[in-house]
Amino acid sequence: MENQKNARQNSPVAPDFSELRTQIDYLEEKLRDAEMAATAKLEESAPIKTLYKWRAPERIFNPKGREWYVSVGFVVMIIVAYSALTANYLLILALIVLLMLLYALNTFPPKIIEYEILNKGIKAFDKIFVWNRIESFWVSKRSGQYVLNINLLEGNMNRMILLVGDGNADTIVQELVKHIDYINPGGTRQDLISKMTEGKHVPLTAFLDVFEESEKKGIKGMPNTTSPKPQTSPSK
Repeated sequence: MENQKNARQNSPVAPDFSELRTQIDYLEEKLRDAEMAATAKLEESAPIKTLYKWRAPERIFNPKGREWYVSVGFVVMIIVAYSALTANYLLILALIVLLMLLYALNTFPPKIIEYEILNKGIKAFDKIFVWNRIESFWVSKRSGQYVLNINLLEGNMNRMILLVGDGNADTIVQELVKHIDYINPGGTRQDLISKMTEGKHVPLTAFLDVFEESEKKGIKGMPNTTSPKPQTSPSK
């Protein structure tokens, strides 16, 4: 018995590989955090550089003809007459304000604004929106124009809408996906209300040909997407 006890005491103890794995994972995580912090500090200290620049109207402008105003005015007059009979004066006031707004939007041309994609973020409306304050973006097509829908993480507005204008949509998307996610909020199907307000969502596959050419040329920055499986790419 004593000999067996001594043998057990003198036998080598098996190493605890699970504890060793945990320590390695911890060190790897610390190393990644240090690398990310060093990269962020380097990016902050880097001078501001313009990667792409374009000009576009601040909003979509579709001038209407006389027939459109006559049709809208006729419908408004009917609603106003009904509202007057039902003493709904608040609705009458709202319709008058809406009619004036529609007239202004479709009569006075919008201002032309210059937008820039920087190494630190997006410059729009004389302000720089840094990358870590931008959550994601997607492209829609409305009235024959490409529209950038950019989701912001904080601030007074949670979404910024920019027209592509005279810019190249392929190049803009190529630059943006290097820093932020491209999403498809409508998934594979889009409801009618969303189409009317946002335009038709354009899946990332519509811009993939540019990324394939970039890969062949050795340009880094493949698209980062968190969207559902995209629908069939519309013709451009």
